[in-house]
Amino acid sequence: MEQKRFTRIIGVCLIIILFFACKDETLAPITTGSITGFVTDAETGNPIAEASISTTPGTSALTTDSTGSYTFLDIPEGGYTVKATKLNYKTASVGITVKAEQTTVANIVMERVESENKAPHPPYDPDPQNGAVDQPRSLDLAWMGSDPDVGDTLIYDVYFGDADALISLVSSDQGDTTYALEDLEYNTTYHWQIIAKDSEGMIANSPVWSFITEPYPQHRIVFASNRSNNFEIYSSSNDGEDQIQLTSEPSRDWWPRISPNRDVIAFSSDRDVESHIYLMNMDGSDVKRITSLPISGFHNYGVGFCWSPDGHRLLYGYFDKLYAIDDDGSNLTEIAQDSAGRHFIECDWSPLGDKIVALTIGDNFYESEIALMDIDGSNRTVLVGDSAGAMGSPSFAPDGRQIVFARDVSGHEIASGRQLDSRIFTFHFDSTRAVDISIDKVPGTNDLNPVWSPDGAKVIFSNVPNDISVSHDIWIMDINGENREKIITGGRMPDWQ
Repeated sequence: MEQKRFTRIIGVCLIIILFFACKDETLAPITTGSITGFVTDAETGNPIAEASISTTPGTSALTTDSTGSYTFLDIPEGGYTVKATKLNYKTASVGITVKAEQTTVANIVMERVESENKAPHPPYDPDPQNGAVDQPRSLDLAWMGSDPDVGDTLIYDVYFGDADALISLVSSDQGDTTYALEDLEYNTTYHWQIIAKDSEGMIANSPVWSFITEPYPQHRIVFASNRSNNFEIYSSSNDGEDQIQLTSEPSRDWWPRISPNRDVIAFSSDRDVESHIYLMNMDGSDVKRITSLPISGFHNYGVGFCWSPDGHRLLYGYFDKLYAIDDDGSNLTEIAQDSAGRHFIECDWSPLGDKIVALTIGDNFYESEIALMDIDGSNRTVLVGDSAGAMGSPSFAPDGRQIVFARDVSGHEIASGRQLDSRIFTFHFDSTRAVDISIDKVPGTNDLNPVWSPDGAKVIFSNVPNDISVSHDIWIMDINGENREKIITGGRMPDWQ
């Protein structure tokens, strides 16, 4: 008997578990409805066309059509007051409740006003002018207003929105004839309208004006910066004055590299735990990961990869192997393998397409050398052999006949990897020695991560005190070391394409 009772209990529990396990996932409720209605004359019952309709809380602004009708779509559910205004009529309103997936009818009856007071003139002389282009992302809307009645004061409602949404009320009953806008989108069409109201509530609507913001800037410099306890990618104008944050993730995004075609940016991120290569558009949009095999190796924290000169492949190190991969993530190919106990950490592909330069190290951070090889890994030649102190960032000049790199000439070697006097050198393949171009470097600082400018006239690099007491800054200088100039405060790992 006890065995049968126990069996029944177990069966009931299984049925309950299966019932809840098989329930469909709850769908998010639809929380919007619509409002529709007619506006008519209280005396005649005739429809009132071109009456201005708005809601409180604000959603958007409409005008009635020739039949006096209007419709608001996709309105969040809740309570609203729908208001109608028109010249020579008293303002009228009605309270309604919007429910999900339902259409609420809000008919409004307006009374004609017999008054000697005259309505304001429609606002005019907009700034920006209607149809203006290349407008800055932060600007002041401005307009003129007047009233035919001497001494009458005006207040204004401002409606604003982009081309993908109805304009909505952004300021009400303001006395100023300006309204400040900030952080608009690049290359976007915006619409705006001003409603003038006099002391007796009579109104006049301006036309709906529009303008287009400036196109997205063609920045040639990118860099990483830790400005909020997290590394993100930024782009910059050549003088460092205009900077734009491109990534914003709770991960370490760094080592940005612009494609030679200047259409996408590759960067490293540990947003998927290991460091992988990601691509994004020049404005930071459409981010996608392209590697399945991470960037890894001795003292490699997801840096050191480079583009092929045609902008369709990327080269990166994975322990003792050097791999190339197409920019869509396909065709992963082993290019070279280093000797036992040495790993690839940084590389660059010649603009001529015929050579690769690579920095390899041993398990000791300071066991480094720079080698030149063919693009299939053959004919390997050591350009700069191992010596005391760290080396880094070999990079080809645009002519493909020389490189630039950084090296700590102090010979300082401790477990933390600290450098004391890292300087930038050029090395021409027809020469047998490297040339120090950090001739004006401030003592007690390190020059790091050098990259040639696109025209080959300058080098961009980062500089930091050797006690790492403050953040890196980005500098440029002529290839002979002259005209050294800081252009970005708080940046590292620059690229200039």
